[in-house]
Amino acid sequence: MHSSDPGFGQTPARGAFANISNISKYLKISQRKGKPMQDKNGNRFMTEEDLEKYFLTVSHELKAPLTEIYAYVKIIEEDCRDLLPEQSMADLQSIRKICEQAMGTIRTYIGYSKIQSSEIVLEKLSLGDLIRDQFRELTAPLRDRKISLQLPDQVPDVIADRFLFSQLISNIFSNSIKFTSAREEALISLRVSRDSEMTHFFFQDNGEGVNEEFARRAFDLFEKTDSDNNRTGTGIGLNLVHRIVERFHGNVSISSTEGEDFSIQISLPNQMVIMPVEKTEPGEEEIRIGVIGAVTGAYSEIAPCRRYAYELAVEEINAAGGILGKKVRLLFRDFSSDLAEVPAIAWQLAAADNVDVLMGGQLSSAREYIRDVAHKMQIPYFFNALYEGGIADHYTFCVSNTPEQNVYPMLDQMLSVYGSRCYIIAADYNYGILSAECSRNYIEKKGGSIVGIEYFTPTKKDFTDSIEKIREANPDILLSFCVGNNQICFHEQWYRTGKKKIPVISTIGVGLSSLHRRLPAPYMQNTYFMSSYIEELDTGEAEAFTKRIRDRFADKNIPYIEFDAETAYTAVYLYKKAVEEAGTTDTEAVIAALESGRIDFSGPGGRVIVRGEDHHVVRDVILFRVNKQNEVEKLMYFPALQTHFVEEALKQEFGRKTTLRELGRQAPDIQYNVMYNRIV
Repeated sequence: MHSSDPGFGQTPARGAFANISNISKYLKISQRKGKPMQDKNGNRFMTEEDLEKYFLTVSHELKAPLTEIYAYVKIIEEDCRDLLPEQSMADLQSIRKICEQAMGTIRTYIGYSKIQSSEIVLEKLSLGDLIRDQFRELTAPLRDRKISLQLPDQVPDVIADRFLFSQLISNIFSNSIKFTSAREEALISLRVSRDSEMTHFFFQDNGEGVNEEFARRAFDLFEKTDSDNNRTGTGIGLNLVHRIVERFHGNVSISSTEGEDFSIQISLPNQMVIMPVEKTEPGEEEIRIGVIGAVTGAYSEIAPCRRYAYELAVEEINAAGGILGKKVRLLFRDFSSDLAEVPAIAWQLAAADNVDVLMGGQLSSAREYIRDVAHKMQIPYFFNALYEGGIADHYTFCVSNTPEQNVYPMLDQMLSVYGSRCYIIAADYNYGILSAECSRNYIEKKGGSIVGIEYFTPTKKDFTDSIEKIREANPDILLSFCVGNNQICFHEQWYRTGKKKIPVISTIGVGLSSLHRRLPAPYMQNTYFMSSYIEELDTGEAEAFTKRIRDRFADKNIPYIEFDAETAYTAVYLYKKAVEEAGTTDTEAVIAALESGRIDFSGPGGRVIVRGEDHHVVRDVILFRVNKQNEVEKLMYFPALQTHFVEEALKQEFGRKTTLRELGRQAPDIQYNVMYNRIV
């Protein structure tokens, strides 16, 4: 016989079962997030957040003793099968069954505790396949029952989280299977309808149904019917369904006739539901360009004209006959400066609207969400904003300037003229941090030194202490990689109390945020920056573009045409040329065309050529300075500047010289970080 563990008595077993038995009675709570739970006298004792932590803690604490009880029972059954009476063996089997039920309850509690806190990972899901998989999994052990599933001929796909929606369907079906047990033939069916805002999924079964009173409180936590079918239930399933649907901005309700049937209606926003595609009639084909930008919110002020530039390019192309004889349709979506909205919008454009190419993003963090969707959906993505450099993959093409094009050439000139001691201020954000670090790296490689560096939070408005630090450090050059509206406060305060003889390099302050227009002269005097286009640029193409934007959108009260409006405009024309070169919108054919070296566009920013080696562009860039009248002056012209970051990173990755064009679909997803991998 196996020896028993003298430290394992009966108390843990009694405690475990007592806890499971009483937990739902003790933890009855309000459904409103964060509302304190109260006892019958109104005393507060727990919030829903507390409950989630309690579930997780108690559940893990209970797993160990239950597992041990189960193991000991099996040992006793194996060793004493011939010694114990029949009733004792039956009792042992009952104990094992109780342990299994308790472990199932614990798994339910753990799952519940993770629903609200789990990160949502969006993807395009075949809802029909998900429903069939969950149905097969739940009905496979029930061979003695006749349970049928009836679905529409075509079930919509959804843009959702696979784990959460598996939980959603599993709980709906578990509920239906349980309450149809008295039926000789159980039937679970799905019906779908759609209105202007929501898509409605009706899951119906021919079970025993519930009365109106229970239907009103069915989604309350631990709410259970008095049915014999529900004696083993936890009272969590429908509440969990409710919580999942709410996370996707939907709603859920019950329609039931007691003793006859039961229906759960799940309503989801149309944006996350992909209805079956109807056949396109001859002549109705179009090329769709999906763009994500911030028209409203905090980041809209640095991109006042990008949307107009996209619209202008599409209108011009359509007026000239479109692309390959097809009209171009622009689908512009505003993420309202809320990064949490970007993944869902990107999935909607790529999966539901079936765009041929994605563009925009505006912010580095938004870019990363869109890159992920473009990769999964295998469509090209044009990132058309000034950024920190070093981003690349098979599907992404970066069209604006990087530090190698708008910072390093400027430093080459200014370090020799003003001196090599530099102070850096930057936004405590991806663009600011990485731009600051790659500039630090370049300055040190050139023999210069960093006498100070400071990162500003987005809410910082008082820069008195920071300006005093800069004064004390007495740098030869001040570099600013500030982002957002509060950077205007720095320049106001710098003019009043800073050392005006120190030149300021500002990559965003003038050409993007137009501080030379928003602040009185001479606040921005002695500010330097590099760009391919600004509204004041006097080349023929630039002046014509500026006039077309202002004439076409005269009613929009345009404050300033930022340099990445040109990038957006140019990107549409680069995509047009690539599609025409490929003769199709097929992704791989378009990428091959973009990588050919033959795709270029001469426009308001000069000649722009797509490089297949790194999926960036060759650009003409100009060094500008703001004078004491806050006017912009051209200082120096740099033709055909290109980047090297990606190729150097690939060389380090593979141990040999290679390119994105050579690697094709095997190209890695690069997020080059100069803080850890310093390449110049």
